[in-house]
Amino acid sequence: MGKEDQIIAALGTIKSSIRHIRRRSMRLGRYVNDVLETTVNVSLPANYVWVFDPQGDKRVSSPAKNLTTEYGIGMAVIVAYNVDTQEDDVIGVDTVLAPLENGAAAAGLNSPRKPATMPTPVMARDIVTGGLYPDSANNGLNVRIASFWHAGGRWQDEPFTLTPTATSNKKSFVCVGIDPATNTTYTALTTDRALSATLIMNGEIVGAVTDTDSAAADIWAVLSADPQIIWAGAVELAHGATVINPAKIIDLRLWMYPTYAGATISADGIPGLVPAAASADKDKFLKGDGTYDTPVVTSTAPAFGAGVTKTLSSDVASAGSDRHLIIAAQSGTADDLIEITGLTVGEEVIIRADAGDTITVKHNAGGATDKILLYSAADLVLSGDKTLKLAKTESGKVVQYVDEKTAGSGLSISYLGYNTAGGSTETMTRYRQLMKQITAPSDGVILNVGAYIKPSAASNVMGFSVAVLADNAGSPDEIISLVPWHAVYSAVLDNSYRWVSIPMSLPVTAGDYWIAISDVGNGSRLHIAYDGSGGDKYWATGNPWMTGTDGGYSLTSTTNKYSLRAGFLA
Repeated sequence: MGKEDQIIAALGTIKSSIRHIRRRSMRLGRYVNDVLETTVNVSLPANYVWVFDPQGDKRVSSPAKNLTTEYGIGMAVIVAYNVDTQEDDVIGVDTVLAPLENGAAAAGLNSPRKPATMPTPVMARDIVTGGLYPDSANNGLNVRIASFWHAGGRWQDEPFTLTPTATSNKKSFVCVGIDPATNTTYTALTTDRALSATLIMNGEIVGAVTDTDSAAADIWAVLSADPQIIWAGAVELAHGATVINPAKIIDLRLWMYPTYAGATISADGIPGLVPAAASADKDKFLKGDGTYDTPVVTSTAPAFGAGVTKTLSSDVASAGSDRHLIIAAQSGTADDLIEITGLTVGEEVIIRADAGDTITVKHNAGGATDKILLYSAADLVLSGDKTLKLAKTESGKVVQYVDEKTAGSGLSISYLGYNTAGGSTETMTRYRQLMKQITAPSDGVILNVGAYIKPSAASNVMGFSVAVLADNAGSPDEIISLVPWHAVYSAVLDNSYRWVSIPMSLPVTAGDYWIAISDVGNGSRLHIAYDGSGGDKYWATGNPWMTGTDGGYSLTSTTNKYSLRAGFLA
């Protein structure tokens, strides 16, 4: 910011702090037919007066708000324009002319207007806003509360009469205040005390509010019972009293501020201090009606309940009213899950496979209405205690839930390829390189390549090799990762099918690839599972090695879908 901008900013700050401008000396009143009226506020709203310029045309008068001076006819005052309210204000008596014209009485004129029955102030106590003191004009048991502003409006000072205790040979305090809801005076008596009891000593109340038996405790009991009252003072009066002793008045203005009064069906609340909470209310909250209440805690965690077995029907599970689903294969021990019906938007569900079953949750399956969308964008196999949490985020989408831990790590392991044990088997031809196209949904790492295989006879020693190849327009291209045959030449398996994987660590970017397996052992001793309706391919090399397109072998297409997969970390 340059110096010019700093100066402009400083001037703006100074200007914003100025409330009154165009100050000038005026007189209170209005001339009508060349005669000054006997009152200064004829036909004006409350707190407004007529003012005129004595040096100008006296026939021209204008209204101004006056909350600061007496209403003396022709009194010299200072008038200024209020930039906030955009009207003229009387801001005080003219401190040059008023003393010359009114003498010692000028000081008394520079205080807010008082009723005709109220005498001119002669001490500072007389003009303390909201203060309680005897009405010297009316004497007796009359008191007044000096004018002040409060939440309910402006209290216009008026005298009123106090009534002492009705109990003979007793005395008490009359506590006096203003009810902000009605802008009227309010009085209440403290506990009666013996006439011999000392309630006030050296101008101070006797005792403390925490005492069980003291003058201070008596007053505090009254104030606490009506905390919404703006308390001004307390006057010590005996039964039958006819006059007020000014030395027996206690100022209550700082004892307590009015407490917040809550709203009702028909009335707004009144501003004030927060009501004191009891020890039992420590875990409660303050309501708009002014009471403390216990929060109603609504758990956001869904009640999944006990697991309920749901048998798949055409790869679809019907949740019904259940939200903890145990998915069972429609037949056999392996099946696919493409959709869960019965969920509404915003509902969550957890699923796991039935005991002994293997359930493949299909990502974004084409035949589903509410498609299951998995975090890794790849199919996910459930078995054992592995559990998946899903949420229906919108119509057509049931999305895998990613908790804080998972989101923080950003890692998920899935399988690419055909992660299903095929229903048919065949003996692998020696030195034939079977290949399957896979799609990496994102950048990640291929962790292994495996197949659902078994040897031709128990305890057969066999060997096989795996590889990952690049893709070229939908066909296998060059080898980009290879586990050679001699690395796994000796492998002994019993005579049963299982998933067997060979590890590797191949970083890949999102896109298409091919995974391959080849029987490179001593004779055709390896069997592999498959299903139909596929399009896997192979090269017949006739030699114990893996090859890419640069090997020059003829590429042959099949209609088989071999149980060949790759572990993928993303």
